[in-house]
Amino acid sequence: MYEQGQSRRGPAFKIPMDALLQTNCGPLLDRFLAASPGSSPSSQCSSDDSYFGQSQEKTFELYIPAPSNVDRGQAFLYHTATRNFFAWVFGKSLVGVHLGGALVGLLNSMNEFRSSGEDNVQGIIDYVDEEGYADMRNAPDHALAILYFAEHFRFRNLWIDAFAHCTGMNERLIVSPGFEVS
Repeated sequence: MYEQGQSRRGPAFKIPMDALLQTNCGPLLDRFLAASPGSSPSSQCSSDDSYFGQSQEKTFELYIPAPSNVDRGQAFLYHTATRNFFAWVFGKSLVGVHLGGALVGLLNSMNEFRSSGEDNVQGIIDYVDEEGYADMRNAPDHALAILYFAEHFRFRNLWIDAFAHCTGMNERLIVSPGFEVS
């Protein structure tokens, strides 16, 4: 992922615009949608019915560079969180070094890329449940991930639930990728 004009490879993602509009990703579009000559990104798309009738015909490009003030490792984490944001939009699984870090990055991306007023906490809780990450029974990776996520954002009840599951699986936690970071 890179800024517009930095590469000849084209955009990193091809994503239906209606999915971004339905999930209220105005800030993402405002910042990263490539504008056609003589137009602004907001004039290229709208959530009205006229746009949806054209969604298969029009192509929009998003260029999403990492912030300029980050090192290579932080840029990797930013790009992973961005990829996971699109996974959330389309109901796909997360990727990352460990699930807890991926969840933290996802919620940060949701807060950055979605319109103010959206309930991102409820959105990620619903996603965690839909993807099966909330089922911590006999799943040390999930329990550690939820513990890490809940601790990072100080979600008390979620932390207590995850801690109880981790305590019950204490001897199995050491082999989980999230063990060293928890």
